[in-house]
Amino acid sequence: LGCGTGNLTQRILEHFADAQIDALDLSEEILEESRKRFGNKSTINYLQEDFKSMILTEGKYDLVMSSIAIHHVEDPFKLRLYKEVYQSLKKGGLFIFADQTRGIADEIYFKNIECWKAEALKLGSTEENWNMWMAHQDAHDFHSPVGWHLENLKKAGFDEVDLLSKYLMWGVFWAKKN
Repeated sequence: LGCGTGNLTQRILEHFADAQIDALDLSEEILEESRKRFGNKSTINYLQEDFKSMILTEGKYDLVMSSIAIHHVEDPFKLRLYKEVYQSLKKGGLFIFADQTRGIADEIYFKNIECWKAEALKLGSTEENWNMWMAHQDAHDFHSPVGWHLENLKKAGFDEVDLLSKYLMWGVFWAKKN
């Protein structure tokens, strides 16, 4: 979900070369970049869909994955997305995603952003680039606390949910349909 130019798709194919992949993204231009990257690989099917309204085939998938994309939709649409993913999984299927999160308190959230900024500047970002990203984030990103994600994955029907790792704002979530 939110395949972008195909970084996660590439990693999946490195471990599961024959995987049948539905690569979904909102942007047709980004999907075209992914197509160029992988050529005419017959095991990849491209879908231009919006998380807010997508409908996935019931019981089709063993695994649904996403990396740094779900925070682009507001919370009510995230819950809808979780329900849609749940119904699309086969019994025993997994939903694994990495995404940005919000601290449970503003103090934690803003401290995490400060640490992120310090790391970005240390790695070569400029103050101008940082300000551009923060303006983009303020306009397009909707971060939710870890507990919100776990609670709403359960509400969507997942039997088992967990947070596999967290660093500052980034968390990796795991949910299983039994």
